[in-house]
Amino acid sequence: MVRLLAIAFILLHLLSPVLPPDLAWGVSFFAYPNPLIGLLIGVFYLALAIPPVTVFFLNKIGYLFSTAADFFQYRRFLFRLTLALISGVLFWIFRIRHLYWGDAKIFVEAIPHPDFRLTYNWQAPLDVFIHSKAWELAHKLWGWDVATVYGVISVLSGILFLQFLVNVAEELGRNRPEKLFLWAFTATGGFMQLFFGYIESYTIIPTGILAYIWLSIRFVKGQTSIFWPILCLSLTNAFHPSTIVLWPSAFLLVKGQPWKDWLRFLIIPTVIALGVIALMESGKHGIDALLGVDFPGGADRRWFVPLRHAGTEWEHYTMFSLGHLVDIVNEQLLVAPFGLILAVFLWKEGFRKAGREDKEISIFLTLASAFYLLFTWTWNPDYGGRKDWDLFACVGIPLNLLAAFIATRAWSREELKENGLLLVLASLIHTAFWINFNFRPPQFLVIPSASE
Repeated sequence: MVRLLAIAFILLHLLSPVLPPDLAWGVSFFAYPNPLIGLLIGVFYLALAIPPVTVFFLNKIGYLFSTAADFFQYRRFLFRLTLALISGVLFWIFRIRHLYWGDAKIFVEAIPHPDFRLTYNWQAPLDVFIHSKAWELAHKLWGWDVATVYGVISVLSGILFLQFLVNVAEELGRNRPEKLFLWAFTATGGFMQLFFGYIESYTIIPTGILAYIWLSIRFVKGQTSIFWPILCLSLTNAFHPSTIVLWPSAFLLVKGQPWKDWLRFLIIPTVIALGVIALMESGKHGIDALLGVDFPGGADRRWFVPLRHAGTEWEHYTMFSLGHLVDIVNEQLLVAPFGLILAVFLWKEGFRKAGREDKEISIFLTLASAFYLLFTWTWNPDYGGRKDWDLFACVGIPLNLLAAFIATRAWSREELKENGLLLVLASLIHTAFWINFNFRPPQFLVIPSASE
């Protein structure tokens, strides 16, 4: 099944130049900048997917990975440093070169505007505040523009994300192939674009989400207090309220815990919420602004995709329409192409083979993924699915981790190696072309260039 799924995914990319972009925006970038390059890579992958070729390739690269792993096994600091340097350089060199997605152009213009100076915003309270203050300091010291500040913070967030991902892989993987698959499958998701100098309010929260997942796994294993995952999630909520959808998974953590843990559970988010309110009030952009100009729901103040009629220019379809389904499918193709289908097909088998502790982790990751998916399905994207892809991108983090974790329990060691190679390579090709699309954007996206 996995081999056919991966081949079908690559064939979809090869067909993307002849597919309408509005119907296949989750893969349409594969045609840029040179269709011939995409064709050659696609043909290479299809050849690699032939079983004897897969095994031959695994044998060839297996020695290299084993040698590298042995080298870094007792040099953890060197491994972490190497990962940070390589990822940081790649994030920065191939950073986004346009302001087309979401509110990027608004931030670049509004934060430095002499008459406005955007600093306080309820849609992403701590995120906008930190970026604004960082720009003030960096502009004063080095003359940086807003795009550069967003780029630097995005890259730093990505470096930290990959470090946390190593921690998660160490906690969930039982052996070297499992750890490598867990890390690589998650690290090649399309949401990684958020770390390539991305200019929006979604570059810090992925790291917060992953840190919350890591600390929650440690809590399930009895390695840390409930205080830390709850603190991490509460702070992540303060950066962007969309992450509130992770609270059902947090409720699972304290189920059956002593009343002291429940008290911490309630006090921590309350204190942080009050701190955010105090911060916003100090900037004269408090509760009145939340109920007024910053009321949740975007320009039309409509939170959810309408059930029956699209009544404003910011509503693009109804809940159960074909247009909505097309956007949902494209979003998943873009940020986590194999996450949902792999989790659905392998969940029962992986859960059956899992131990008691692994079952708890599976349920935790399932809740985190399910409620994030529910958010992507119900929340109304003001700009439409394609331009608001980043609003829903973080669903790929718990979803890919769930799929990879379930796969490590459902598959044998040999199945994991072969299937893992095909899935990770297909995901890597997909995400590399997506990043290149934003690094070398077609003309219609360059309005204006983020590098200028």
